[in-house]
Amino acid sequence: MAGAVSGEVLEDAAKAYAGARDTAYVAVAGYVLVVSDYLHTLPDEISLMWPVPFGIPKVLFFFLRYWIIAHNIFNMIYNVPLGRSPEACKVAWFMSGISSPSLVVAAEAILCYRVYAFSGKSRGVLIYLLAQFTVIHVVATALLVMFLQSVQFRTFPDIPVSFPCMPHARSALMGAVFSCLLTSVVTTMCIMMYLAYVKHRRILGTGIIKVFYRDGIWYFVCLSALAITNIFITFFASEEYRFLFTQAEIDVHAILATRMLLHLRAWAAKSTSEGGRSSIEVIKMDHPRAVNVSFDDEFPPAKRNPTSPTFPREFK
Repeated sequence: MAGAVSGEVLEDAAKAYAGARDTAYVAVAGYVLVVSDYLHTLPDEISLMWPVPFGIPKVLFFFLRYWIIAHNIFNMIYNVPLGRSPEACKVAWFMSGISSPSLVVAAEAILCYRVYAFSGKSRGVLIYLLAQFTVIHVVATALLVMFLQSVQFRTFPDIPVSFPCMPHARSALMGAVFSCLLTSVVTTMCIMMYLAYVKHRRILGTGIIKVFYRDGIWYFVCLSALAITNIFITFFASEEYRFLFTQAEIDVHAILATRMLLHLRAWAAKSTSEGGRSSIEVIKMDHPRAVNVSFDDEFPPAKRNPTSPTFPREFK
């Protein structure tokens, strides 16, 4: 009975309940952010992404746009219901945990593909990016699997209260996963900054180059801040709060990656409708001494529609 429970156990249960509750609040806020972003950018998706042929970025774009919604539903199934058994909690935990790496990998793939295009489709850059992408994500996935297998769920059977799922796991493994993601973001951003200085410093203020660089900087700042926060929390915060912003990093990964593609398409569509010139023609004519950037190959022609402007080639 509740009266026979010691004060120490009650205090422990109260802390565990508060941590799970606050983590669920953050998860719900992330779901609201994902849905709000989807509704806000849906008109751009329809006008900018639907008319163009399928390519690698378009496939990644639609995967991220719609799987992140499904993933957040899995997360709500885990976070919201109360009074479940440890076995039921573990099933919901695995549904969300297995879904997470696919979203991060797809978002990172978009970032690497952008850097490859930014390099002028350099074979050396491509080889390095493929090697880095493979090594980091294989290691991160292995650590994540070990982390998921280590999870146990706490129960307080002597307390007559319906508790949420309260995980206990080897959080250091999750901190190592976030360290891998931080390494990926930092190294990729360093490559982009190097390319910007060496190959594109004369035209950094030019439309599509500016969009590439600006969005890359924002991606780096936001994801690095979240990764560092999660690393700190998993190693130093109390056990109840070690997963507080885990879901937030996944949500922001997906949102920023899809918005980067929308911004590129918006600039390309605007440049064509205003001047009738492709992105590379604008760069060449405005900056005849600029280094050639292989963006035109990334935008295959879309079908003409008499009621809408002609879209340039897709970033694929």
